[in-house]
Amino acid sequence: MSSILTIPKSVTGSEELVILPKKELEKILNRLSDVREEDVLRWSLEAKKFKKACKLPILESLKFLR
Repeated sequence: MSSILTIPKSVTGSEELVILPKKELEKILNRLSDVREEDVLRWSLEAKKFKKACKLPILESLKFLR
């Protein structure tokens, strides 16, 4: 990604804000529009199978919770 800015809560007062170029936003939105409901349902079923088999990988962003 190109230049992306984050404005912290201390400046905005409530939430962090992210500023990114319009082209980047359009790329993200185009990728999201390619996802169908069937895809989400299939991913959900696959995740449930992995979890039941104790093979669901731990996300890097959640490792600090352990």
